[in-house]
Amino acid sequence: MNNEQFIKSIIQAVHDSVVNGLLENIENPPGRKPPSSSVELAEWVSKLPENEKEKIQKIINRAVHAAIFGFLTVLDGARAIESTPEKGQLKLFWEKEAEKILLNDPENEDLHDIYQAEVYSEVFEKES
Repeated sequence: MNNEQFIKSIIQAVHDSVVNGLLENIENPPGRKPPSSSVELAEWVSKLPENEKEKIQKIINRAVHAAIFGFLTVLDGARAIESTPEKGQLKLFWEKEAEKILLNDPENEDLHDIYQAEVYSEVFEKES
């Protein structure tokens, strides 16, 4: 697996699944006895017109994007998580059998840039 394959996997397993499932879970809270806050939210969303639900979906898209993008900038070292002058380095490896690949290798394209290129039009330009 290389850094591009990793990002494609993250898009499928995290980005797409959350974007596609979150509004459904808000509208129909899972579980036998969902928390009252979830029920309240579902009741509120059920009263909204479709164009307002589409706006909520766009907000979900952007929130998912912001969370993944922000996390990837941390993995890439573009966003600091330490406030000390000397900072450590996060290393994300993919290992399988004898193969070991550094996915956030500073010599390669940043993970957050690959992710941004893959999802930008869907998140920021796609019309619902």
